[in-house]
Amino acid sequence: THGARRFRVLANVEGRPYRQAQVRWLDEAAGDDPREAADAVRVEFARYQDALGRPAAALPDEPTALSYAVAAHAVLDLGLRQSLLEIPDTTTRLREQARLLRRERTLLARLPSLPAVDLPRAARDLN
Repeated sequence: THGARRFRVLANVEGRPYRQAQVRWLDEAAGDDPREAADAVRVEFARYQDALGRPAAALPDEPTALSYAVAAHAVLDLGLRQSLLEIPDTTTRLREQARLLRRERTLLARLPSLPAVDLPRAARDLN
């Protein structure tokens, strides 16, 4: 599934062969300074990618799109990803991402191993 617009689930609709819900569409507020926050996240994300041994990723220029791309590409647990999605404005989301990326780099520097970021994408050989 690829989301195109933010929403909040109000209620699940029962009795369908697939999941449906009543939703409320959410506005996407920019916040007080999304460009400055986006610049900081670009720097932190490049450092984070380097710490993981990954090549630099191409990122969107637009701050809101950037905030979603970083959330999708960072190795974060599902709860953290969801908390990022729930932040109501782009500037605050980007500032929180910069903080998380700094924290993750600190952890990577102190731990002797890296997360298995490519394991789910690796080809499987059953032999």
